[in-house]
Amino acid sequence: MAADLHRLVTFAFPQKRPLVLVGSEIGGVVARTYAHLHPQDVSGVVLIDPLDESLFDPESNSTPNERQENPWISYWFNHIVGSLRLLQLSAMLGLNRLGLLAGQLTLPRITDNEEVTAKLKHEICDPFHIQASIDEHSLINESLKQIAEISEKWPLPQNISTTVVSGSYFDPELHPSLNQRWNMAIQALIQRIPGSKHVLVPEGDRYTIHTRPEEIASIVRKFVKKLSPL
Repeated sequence: MAADLHRLVTFAFPQKRPLVLVGSEIGGVVARTYAHLHPQDVSGVVLIDPLDESLFDPESNSTPNERQENPWISYWFNHIVGSLRLLQLSAMLGLNRLGLLAGQLTLPRITDNEEVTAKLKHEICDPFHIQASIDEHSLINESLKQIAEISEKWPLPQNISTTVVSGSYFDPELHPSLNQRWNMAIQALIQRIPGSKHVLVPEGDRYTIHTRPEEIASIVRKFVKKLSPL
C-alpha cells in the first residue's frame, strides 16, 4: 500500500514535497512505512489510533507469571474477518440492500454526515469493496511484519516529526481485555518512535475521527502549522 501511495503522489497526482502524512488505524501502518522508505519526502507524520506491531504479539504480557493468550488475535481474525465474510455473502445475495431499505441493517455509529453515510451504504452493498477489506484485515500480520523489519533496518530520521493521537476513553463495545491491549500497543508505539508526541483527545475513543472530525482536523492543522509556520 505504501508503494501505491508513492506512485499516487509522485506520478498520478504529483504533490509538492515535503509531505505531511496522516493515517488512521491500518492507514497509520501505511504512513509509517512510507516515511521509513521515503524519508526525503516527509516532514511529519500524524498517526490516529494507529495499529502497532505489538498488538498481535502471541502473548499479551512478557512476564511469565502474567503470560496469557493475546485476545486481539482471536477477535481480529475470527470475529472481524469472519463478520466481513458473512457481510460479503449477504451483499452478493442482495440482502444488505434489502436490509438497509427495510431498516433492518444498521451502519456503525461513526458519523451523522449524510454524504459519508450514503457512501457507506454503497460500500456495504458492494461485495468487491468488502473483499478488499477482507484482504486488508487478513494480511495485517504481513503488513505489521514488514513495518517492523523496515523500521529496524531504516530508522525514522530525527527530523521527521511524529504525533500519535488517541482518545482518553475505552471503546465500550470492546471487552476490557481488548481495550487494555490496544492501549498497551499505542504506548509501545510512542516509545518506539524517538521524539514522538502523544495527543490525548478528552472523552475520545477509536471512533472520534468519525464522530468529531473537526476536532481531529484541528489537531492536524496545528501540527502542520508548527512544521511550516510561514
